[in-house]
Amino acid sequence: MQRDYRHIFHQPSETECDHLLYVHSLGIYECDKTFYEDSYYHDGYYFLYVISGRGFIGNETDCFHVGEGHVALLDLTRPYRIYPNTTDPWKFAWIRFDGREASWFYKFICERSYLFSSSNSSPFETIVENLLHCYEKKGSGFELRGSAMLQQILAELYTLSRDSRSAYLMPPYYPNIVQRVADYIETNYFRRLTLQELASVAFVSPYHLLRTFKEHTGFTPLQFTNRYRLTLAKHMLITSELTIEQIALNIGFCSHSYFTKCFRDSTGITPEQFRMQNKPELSNISDTEH
Repeated sequence: MQRDYRHIFHQPSETECDHLLYVHSLGIYECDKTFYEDSYYHDGYYFLYVISGRGFIGNETDCFHVGEGHVALLDLTRPYRIYPNTTDPWKFAWIRFDGREASWFYKFICERSYLFSSSNSSPFETIVENLLHCYEKKGSGFELRGSAMLQQILAELYTLSRDSRSAYLMPPYYPNIVQRVADYIETNYFRRLTLQELASVAFVSPYHLLRTFKEHTGFTPLQFTNRYRLTLAKHMLITSELTIEQIALNIGFCSHSYFTKCFRDSTGITPEQFRMQNKPELSNISDTEH
């Protein structure tokens, strides 16, 4: 079945950077269960609106299970992660934006929480659709119209932030057992980890950890570990000069072949193909040769 995936990337003008709120990218994405984003961007702000399905949104201190109607505003200079519930993958609208007043809006809105619950009549999906149309057409004055629509979204978020019923102030979704193991994985990913070792970290039996971890994250501890390793691998493939085998060993895979299999299962392409497609100088060489 064809999934809904529409997106626009925009290079802001000097005028936009100096005077307006502006879009870097935006779109609507109906995920499959393999989607995982872990601090991919490092500047600007992320607006996320869940249209349907369920997923997880978190930062360096907590992680929340969210569903239809939930809205998040993330500061991308801080670590973040977003991924779907594997049994009911989400469809969400996103806007990555920045601008002269963006940091002020963020601080003003997110004094108590970065996550909110909106009503069924919220305008967020419609505004994102209008923004997509605006940036696709790029007619006269589209920068001003785009900035105005971003301000409309932020005004709606401000209203939600002042409604105590809308602020998503629940404690982190991960129970202590799961959070402790996830933190341990993220600091020991580079070596072989066994279920027995992870269970000892949480002071529970391997069976109890396996059942509890999968219930709350959608993944077994091994699957979670490999997904984290693959996120790091993508960054290293783009930013480093290490060979594929060196990357595989550095992030904890026992062999080049097993790393390649896991990478292909997750992305549909090999690490070599991913590097060629995403590393600018390699892409340019490939274009020249053809």
